[in-house]
Amino acid sequence: MNILFTAAFEDAEQPIHFLKEKGYDVFHLPLMKYELLEEDEYIKDTFDGFESYENIIYGSKRNASFFWDQVVKYGKEEQVRKKVNFVIGDDTQEFLESVGVPAILPRPKGKGIDVLEFMIRFKRLGTTLYPAGEATQEEMPGLLEELGVAYNDLNVFKERNLTEDELNNARIDIQTGQWDAVILHSRSSVNRFFAACPDFDLESKKVFVTNEKVAGRLRDFSPVEPTDIQGNWELIK
Repeated sequence: MNILFTAAFEDAEQPIHFLKEKGYDVFHLPLMKYELLEEDEYIKDTFDGFESYENIIYGSKRNASFFWDQVVKYGKEEQVRKKVNFVIGDDTQEFLESVGVPAILPRPKGKGIDVLEFMIRFKRLGTTLYPAGEATQEEMPGLLEELGVAYNDLNVFKERNLTEDELNNARIDIQTGQWDAVILHSRSSVNRFFAACPDFDLESKKVFVTNEKVAGRLRDFSPVEPTDIQGNWELIK
C-alpha cells in the first residue's frame, strides 16, 4: 500500500519509520510547516526569569526541538540541564539526551497523566514550564491547571503558511502521485489537504484519521467514510 502522509517534518519521523517497517511505501508531503518564534518579548522575559522554574515538561519531540533552539539562542543550556525535565515520548527523551539534557520518561508510550502522577509521587509540583506552539491545543496545560500547579505554557514556535510555490507543488504531487491511501492526522491536515486540492475525490482511496474530531472535520469536505485508528498506527492496513 502506498500511503500519502501530510504531517510536518517534526511530527512525521516516528510514524513514517513505523509504517515503513510494516512494509508500506510512504509518500511524505508536509502540508504543515513550523518556524521558530523570533523577537518575542514574552519568551525573552521567561528566560530572564528562568531560575524560577523547577520543572520542564516536553509533550513532544517537536516541542523539545524548538524549545532547545530558544534555549541556545538565550544561552540557557546549562540551566536547562539542572532542571527536572519530564518527557512523554521516548523519541523526545532521545532528542534531549542527544543535547545533554537528562530527561525522565515515567512510562514508555505514556500520556500526560503519567507525568503528573510521577510529579505527585515524588513531590515535584513546583513551578513548571511547558514549551509548545502558538495556537496548538495540548492536554498538559489543562492537567496542570486542574492540579493547581503554577505553570507557563510558553509558545516557542508557530505554524507558517505554505508559500505559493510550495502550495502549487503540493497540488501537483497530490493529483499525480501514485498513492492509494492517505492519513489525515489532524483537523488542520484536513483543511490544508482541501486547500491544496478542493475538488479532490477521496472516495477511490483508503482514508485513515487519527481520531473522531479529524473524522468530523473531514465530513465538512467529503462524503468518504474514513477508518478511525484512534491514535493506534497498528490499525493501518
